[in-house]
Amino acid sequence: VLLMNQSFANSINFAFAAGLGGSLGNIIFLAFKRDDESRGPIINYDLNLVVIPMLMIGVLFGVMLHNLLADIVIYVFIFIILMFSFIKTLKNFMKERKREKDAKENSVLEIESLLIINPEDSNLREEQPLFPWKKYREFILLIGTIVGIGYLRGGAGAPSPISFIKYCDYSYWGLFAILIMLLFAYFFRNVSLVMSWQKEKEKEKTGERRAKCEFRFTENQCYQIGLLSVLSGCFGSIIAIGGAMIIAPFFVAWGYPPKYTSYTTSFFVVFTMFNSTYQQILHGLISWEDLLFLAGSGLVFSYTAASLVYLFVKKTGKQSFVLGLLLFVIIASFVTEVYVAIDEMT
Repeated sequence: VLLMNQSFANSINFAFAAGLGGSLGNIIFLAFKRDDESRGPIINYDLNLVVIPMLMIGVLFGVMLHNLLADIVIYVFIFIILMFSFIKTLKNFMKERKREKDAKENSVLEIESLLIINPEDSNLREEQPLFPWKKYREFILLIGTIVGIGYLRGGAGAPSPISFIKYCDYSYWGLFAILIMLLFAYFFRNVSLVMSWQKEKEKEKTGERRAKCEFRFTENQCYQIGLLSVLSGCFGSIIAIGGAMIIAPFFVAWGYPPKYTSYTTSFFVVFTMFNSTYQQILHGLISWEDLLFLAGSGLVFSYTAASLVYLFVKKTGKQSFVLGLLLFVIIASFVTEVYVAIDEMT
């Protein structure tokens, strides 16, 4: 978008819309895929339940900062975050490549860095629903809260339907504070739910090997993920990258396989991009025509790309390809930002 002779501010606003469509295309493809080992969805919804409420808090503050900060400050944020993401991703990429190389040299069948799956053992696992209602219910409740309070609060480009609520007055910020408190409540509720579900699952499957798509939580780790999610949502919204580029390297560093990290973060990117785009609409910073065009284009491109990447990784078992692709995106973004920054200064 920056290369299309758009202003820096418009480029970021358009990136939210394109990112929303891209994330939807990605998740439409992935949501219908079943993991061969766990026989459940390839997306870790428990992890998303912990991440998304705090991520939304970060998005709310990030969108405000994006609209307030000078372009040069946002450029600095972009460079810092891209450099940080590049270093973390490069380390994970090298680690994964070494693991794949060692597996190949030792003729190990688990080239994908997965435990060897015994077909008979896999068939004994009970097939799990691809769209678990008890988890989707929580996501629907969360997004409904954000949309509902956002609609009542209004914005510079979309006045509140309640006459006494004016943009940036006490009632406006009062509703903002209520939304933040509700998101905190959702986070603590979801941590409690996820921990209880994990305990139930461990009791039911005592002695059974944990599938690699599963993420074992500790309560302290949930709070660490919550803090990381706020920061990722905030910085991701300032520069319109959805937060996944920031948080994904941490999941891989914690031992979560790269391909499952990619699948899982794709889901919460939908929420961050939706919330960011929704806030931009409320502030009158993007038209419905631009939204439909950019989101539609992003959806088609992303669905196609997700299909190709999924098939390649499934066929070759090379999870490092996902990390390599992320490295390419980071480098391309960095080169583009440098080019545009130099062009604007000359």
